[in-house]
Amino acid sequence: LAQVKDVAPPGRIGRASAPFHGGAAMAFLGLGIFGAAGDKASKPYTFDNLQSLYTRLQAISKDADGEQNRDALVEVIRQITEAVIWGEQNGRDNNFFDFFCEKNILADFVRVLGLPRVPKTVKVQLLQTLSMLIQNIRRETSLYYLFSQNYVNQLISTPFDWSDEEILGYYISFLKSLALRLNAETIKFFFNGITHQFPLYVEAVRFFGHRDQMVRTAIRTLTLSVYKVQDTAMQRFVLERSWDTYFIHLACHLRELWSSLDEARRRAESGGDVSGYSLQEAIEQQQDLLMYVSDVVGLENSALSEALTERMLRYALFPVVLGSLLAAVAPAASAAAADGGEE
Repeated sequence: LAQVKDVAPPGRIGRASAPFHGGAAMAFLGLGIFGAAGDKASKPYTFDNLQSLYTRLQAISKDADGEQNRDALVEVIRQITEAVIWGEQNGRDNNFFDFFCEKNILADFVRVLGLPRVPKTVKVQLLQTLSMLIQNIRRETSLYYLFSQNYVNQLISTPFDWSDEEILGYYISFLKSLALRLNAETIKFFFNGITHQFPLYVEAVRFFGHRDQMVRTAIRTLTLSVYKVQDTAMQRFVLERSWDTYFIHLACHLRELWSSLDEARRRAESGGDVSGYSLQEAIEQQQDLLMYVSDVVGLENSALSEALTERMLRYALFPVVLGSLLAAVAPAASAAAADGGEE
């Protein structure tokens, strides 16, 4: 698909320092979903093709919880994705996506993802599929269908193996593709003001301090997208949640980075071994985090800016400054006490 958007990393915040390797990096580059670079879906699909693929999906997905039909299931999901996006982008026939809705294929995808023993390759293909659908759907009615019936929120809350970098990479790209579609209209599909649930935000901020810079950058971009949406109830929820947990974690993380830098400085002054890579990594993480704090404070949201500023002062700046002062005063006080004792 020559016009299919890729799943690229955000470019605003931070710098690339330690990207994923192999398949996980492809999650951020949008590669792999339609095969090799030269294998584009240039051929037209027919409605009969799509119906045939759906019949195959129904037959194969019954035994999806295992390795037996892994490759066949991945291929069927890939071809259905190609067909649906081809139908949307060519604009000549809305029957493709209407069929996707009528047969509730999205529910089948989410069900398969939630199976306990579904192969990793199937999970990766489904996460890729959903990211590509969200980014390339053009009709608002089609997009609203994808977000309705709570399937997307159910998927966001699905527990995956977070130690698997490839799975995590595609999951984070999926969250980022959702964030790029947030506005005053679509936010109602993600935030439930009655039950006070907002999985997209709550699950995303869990990875705010992940060791990989690409993950941190994507999460910070996602939160900035959320903060910009004009919805009073959602903003109130985000403010309360951030005040209680997220902003505190950010401030503590910044304080830990400062402590790491100070420890590296002391080791260097005493002639100890200082890893240049770890020191540079800490410096870059600090700079990226301060840039993010500046971005949040710069938003036209005074309550959020004040909350973040207070948390940064209380849990990062004041402990470091007061700790440094006390450390400097303590030796002098001890010396004075010793002198007084001798007299």
